[in-house]
Amino acid sequence: MSLPEVMQELRRRGVRLFADGGSVRYVGERKALDPELIRELARSKGAVLAALKGELDPAVPEPGQWDLARERFEERAAILEFDAGFTREEAERLAAAALGTVEAAP
Repeated sequence: MSLPEVMQELRRRGVRLFADGGSVRYVGERKALDPELIRELARSKGAVLAALKGELDPAVPEPGQWDLARERFEERAAILEFDAGFTREEAERLAAAALGTVEAAP
């Protein structure tokens, strides 16, 4: 099961994930998390945290920092695409949201 499929299944089961420092926490019924979902979340913990945390500076970059901002965006999107299994479009949307440039609306 890919990470996007796991995240979709968790939403379907009414489970919401959130980042708490370096940990992934959840709100929802414990019985909604079966061993397979827990294994998939543990296997992809870094990508899950990257998708959940908006830890990069959300400020609009100064003109001299545009290359750095673009590099951060590309790196975040690539991690989400190649490590977490999101489509490129979804990875870019999540990366932009993590950088504070857009809302992460579906």
